[in-house]
Amino acid sequence: MLNFIICDHDKVYLKHIKKLIDNYMMSSDMDYACFPFSNYNECFMEQLNQEKGFNIFLLSIEQDNLEGLEKAHYIREVADDWVSVIIFMSASNEYKFDTMTRHLYILDYLNKLDHFDKNLPIALDKAIKHYNQRRKALSIETNRIIKQIEYRHIVYIEKEPESKICRIRTTYGNEYVNKTIKSLAQELEKDSSRFMKVNQSLIVNLDQIDNFDINETKLTFKNKEVSYLVSRNYKKELIRRLKDKA
Repeated sequence: MLNFIICDHDKVYLKHIKKLIDNYMMSSDMDYACFPFSNYNECFMEQLNQEKGFNIFLLSIEQDNLEGLEKAHYIREVADDWVSVIIFMSASNEYKFDTMTRHLYILDYLNKLDHFDKNLPIALDKAIKHYNQRRKALSIETNRIIKQIEYRHIVYIEKEPESKICRIRTTYGNEYVNKTIKSLAQELEKDSSRFMKVNQSLIVNLDQIDNFDINETKLTFKNKEVSYLVSRNYKKELIRRLKDKA
């Protein structure tokens, strides 16, 4: 899921930006959502701290209000998020040099009065490339919509009993895919060393494991869920790989 988090004090222009994004995404089959805000309020902060999806921030900076710059600093330094994309918007170039030299890893700075409608899609092209290259994700198709589930959010994948469907347990809920555990394990192991098949019906994300008790064969995840499905044949390998991760 791509999240476009937009903040602009001009509500008319805010709607215009959302329309530009919707038009841009019409040619894509990626799952996305727009979250427009007219000020940097509590609701904005709640959305900022949501774990679900990959965030592309479009933050307004005006001459009498530098909250956009403050929020960019919060995203990077406080939330320790150096992956999300940040694009600044302003009615002038007054703060362009200042914002681009603050070491906040800003993707672009767009002047709303200088060919904004043309320059925004160009900036979004760069943001999507950043997403595809930086964020390793599992692609699944649901109702003809392709969803990207970031590896870091996958806790485990479990085959549903008496079914050909697998449940992907994430940090924010469940996703379902009509694929076998075997095919998913092969797909994940090509791109990431963090996943391991520990049973004929279970794949785990090693980064999401809090503890493994070999005597009880008890696997505890960071979200406090517990599984006893680790096969005897995988115990030693699981312990070895967890030690390597430590």
